[in-house]
Amino acid sequence: MNVLLLGAGMQGRGALHALMATDAVTSVVVADRDPAALKALVAANGLDAKLPRVTVDANDPEALYALVA
Repeated sequence: MNVLLLGAGMQGRGALHALMATDAVTSVVVADRDPAALKALVAANGLDAKLPRVTVDANDPEALYALVA
């Protein structure tokens, strides 16, 4: 299963931890509007080279659609 995780805040940290521990999850892309938050989230989990991250504004429906599509 491929997962798009929106948000690199406190909820995102918990969600990422759970997703990475789930065998059914084959890939995770983390998206947030704050590049520093994205970097901190993946670095804190030791996943810097393994986890794709995307800067996106969730208020922009076209940008979200492009990620999901």
